[in-house]
Amino acid sequence: MTTTLFGFIVLACTVIGCTDSYSHSALTQQTWVDTTAFPKKPFSKVVLFVLDSTARTTISTASEGTIQDTTKVEYRGGGYTFVSKAGIPKTSEHKTYTLDSLQVQALVTQLKQRPCKSDLVADKNCSPTYQHVYVFYNQQQQPIAQVHVCFSCEKAAFLPDVEYMCDFDNKADFTAFKALTNHISR
Repeated sequence: MTTTLFGFIVLACTVIGCTDSYSHSALTQQTWVDTTAFPKKPFSKVVLFVLDSTARTTISTASEGTIQDTTKVEYRGGGYTFVSKAGIPKTSEHKTYTLDSLQVQALVTQLKQRPCKSDLVADKNCSPTYQHVYVFYNQQQQPIAQVHVCFSCEKAAFLPDVEYMCDFDNKADFTAFKALTNHISR
């Protein structure tokens, strides 16, 4: 273990408390805000919704071919997502994970601001169906922000749409982001 990582763990345990037992009430009393990371406003809880891999988000018709099933998905950020703008999954074919304080801190490091250098966005030649959605909640348990992620396309969509994250797809380390998401959803 590196000195830096050990120092981070000690600092995290000192600031947010490390225990063997998970206390949901202690988690919801904590408020996080990192002004260099999305969502750039205070939040008290983060939930990860993961679309089941067996969920069918398309329907086939004889006249129109294969189209998106709008009862399960809606268009967002260049692709389709199964979580509504209100932060509610549109299908029961998903799993839900509430992040603990260390997972929240790790997520925030993935969502650091990436200033745009130009108006050009790299075309990933992929039309995503966002299967992983992080929803941020305030202390009143109201959703205030969302991050929709398609790891196969290496694309993300943010709600609210934010200009300062516009170059995220080009600069994010999607391998590390996927590893964190997989760790949370175990």
